[in-house]
Amino acid sequence: MPLWYPVRLLGTVAGLLLVYGTTVLIIDRYRLANRSVKRSTTADWMLLGLLWLTGVTGFGLELALYLPEPPTWGYWVFLVHVAVALELVLLAPFMKLAHAVYRPVALFFVALAVSPKEAADT
Repeated sequence: MPLWYPVRLLGTVAGLLLVYGTTVLIIDRYRLANRSVKRSTTADWMLLGLLWLTGVTGFGLELALYLPEPPTWGYWVFLVHVAVALELVLLAPFMKLAHAVYRPVALFFVALAVSPKEAADT
């Protein structure tokens, strides 16, 4: 599939943004750039590292796809990419990243809840 297909292009742009964003966050965390990163835990570093590694191995796979002959290292990069991505999926409910899902869902259900006063009026 050529690089300019919409799905491939979207994946490439998303991957670039993922690697750029996680790199910036890792540098900010390392430099203690603001107050919120002064209490970094191992889980915070692991999340950033896994996200960054997923993006970098994804680009390694894309590079391997466009080489004239498929390299043997491409299979190993694919194995690492899938293992890291699967680890992210399996650990997502136990990481801070879960708040990206939990919080909007909780706010949605709070908005749906009917207060006792509104229930008495109906």
